[in-house]
Amino acid sequence: IAISHQTALTLQRMELVNKVRRQEQIHQLLGRFVSPSEAEFMLKDYLESGKLPGLTEQKVTVMFSDIANSTGLAEHLGSTHFAAILNRYYQNATEVIFKYGGIVKYLGDGILSIFTEHDTGMPTEEKAILAGRELITLTNRTGSLDPNRRIVIGVAVNTGKAMAGYVGTNERVEFVVLGDIVNVAYRMQDYARPYKIIVGPATVAAIAEKYKFRRVGAVTLKGREQAIQAYEVLP
Repeated sequence: IAISHQTALTLQRMELVNKVRRQEQIHQLLGRFVSPSEAEFMLKDYLESGKLPGLTEQKVTVMFSDIANSTGLAEHLGSTHFAAILNRYYQNATEVIFKYGGIVKYLGDGILSIFTEHDTGMPTEEKAILAGRELITLTNRTGSLDPNRRIVIGVAVNTGKAMAGYVGTNERVEFVVLGDIVNVAYRMQDYARPYKIIVGPATVAAIAEKYKFRRVGAVTLKGREQAIQAYEVLP
């Protein structure tokens, strides 16, 4: 009986150790692309259900921030110097996006940020606008202090329904967002002037009373029959 009791205690201890290790692993995986507060929220959900939220249709706001003429900048500065600037930009930009509860995905010389409605405090559209403004201020200030580190970004924001959630394995987890609103936002980047934010009509409709916008005009996007009315966020 004593041996059985000791064996049971050992098994419980091993199970507890494995559970703690799994929690730490999930927390580290989430910490790569979500804010600390979002990671804690997701970890709690994982502990209750045993899995992270999978792909579901939900309303999201996505934001693309792209470095203009990155190829020319890399050639001018050299790969080592450009890589250092890019890493610093990623680090600072991630802190800004995390501040507003966004989820971060790096895309070469650009960043995709996803704002979900998990946090009901502030509309996702407003989070994206505020984050975009801070990114522009950040890059503009950096360039003013050191012209050799100047990078120019344009920001595109769009809101709507998309398939969003976590996919992957125990070793690798990613947040995925799929849908037309993502494709539209990505292509709208081409119409974003340097240090400006361009947004789609659904984003404008959600926060029209708090922000001012200038109509850019009908933007024709490759692969779409109907043009999209785009707007520029005014200071």
